[in-house]
Amino acid sequence: MMKSIFWSLLVFIIFTTIGLIIASMPDFKDPSPVSLVTVLGLSLTIGISSFLNSIRPNLFARFLVLFNITNLLLASAIHGIGTALKGWIWIVFLLVGYILVWVSPYLNIRFVKSQSNINRFWKVNSIKGRMNNFLTLLLLVSIGGFCSLFSFYSRILWDVSSPVLLVIGVISAILSFSLGQYFSYHLWKEMQN
Repeated sequence: MMKSIFWSLLVFIIFTTIGLIIASMPDFKDPSPVSLVTVLGLSLTIGISSFLNSIRPNLFARFLVLFNITNLLLASAIHGIGTALKGWIWIVFLLVGYILVWVSPYLNIRFVKSQSNINRFWKVNSIKGRMNNFLTLLLLVSIGGFCSLFSFYSRILWDVSSPVLLVIGVISAILSFSLGQYFSYHLWKEMQN
């Protein structure tokens, strides 16, 4: 029980920290209250759902964890891309694409299965393959950290943070769509069994 609480708190702290950094990014002194509430709500849902899944594993708790992780990525994408694009029509297209990604196993299972078979990043049995995956993830995390630090210092020194937020937004949108498709297919496959 204590182990479940520890891991759930750790998940909550990690997602809250990353989300709060991205949510307060163009102006660290005056972040948007809507962004902060969104990050805290999604992170709290992820933490509670992971706790419930660790106590009694079920499909709905796993769905809530995975769906809210991609929602957090989508919120970061909207926040990042919103610094460069004005208006709201692009958000509609982004949300429609995101919803289609999550319902894609119900629309065309053969296409989703072929896409999932292409994605064999995590199915590695050798130590060398796992080390390559770890180094790739370490590289991605360090690129994200560099973008965050660059955004913070460029805001202080040069007053240029929109390009970095745009890059973070595009990367978050790509991750949100690809992870959403991957998670939805595997949850659908687990539901069929």
